[in-house]
Amino acid sequence: MQHENYNAPIQLPSTFTVFSAHVWASIVRAKCFDPKEHTFFGFLMDCRARLNPPVDEDYFGNCVRSVYAAILVGDLTGKNELRHACTVIRKSISDTGKDPLSDCEHWFTDVKALLATERAVNAASSPRFQVYETDFGWGRPDRCEMISMNRDGEF
Repeated sequence: MQHENYNAPIQLPSTFTVFSAHVWASIVRAKCFDPKEHTFFGFLMDCRARLNPPVDEDYFGNCVRSVYAAILVGDLTGKNELRHACTVIRKSISDTGKDPLSDCEHWFTDVKALLATERAVNAASSPRFQVYETDFGWGRPDRCEMISMNRDGEF
């Protein structure tokens, strides 16, 4: 797909990005936050294929990190709010993916600070995380439950 004024192809946002942008903007709009304050969207990124060298497919362990996008509330509740939200989410993914282990000494303090604000929205999981297809050697799970969604602003 190409924009009519440019020869460069347009990169369409992923389903995750569009869905997250919509939910983020909806939550922020419903909360009526100050338009001059920042709001934050956090989610986990699978880093196995983004490390250099990449982690083997049979890697057994956790290889995720937190990613955060930030934008002014006014930009998320005004004209073109979904375009703005998609842009900052995509940029946060791109920037984090370049060097997933960067800034690791600040991860816990950053998460703690963001969770302390009421203007943070968090994606607790993703439909693309195929938990029922995961077999750690003792068979696929029969049932999985999300037990960490205990904050306002999580989806």
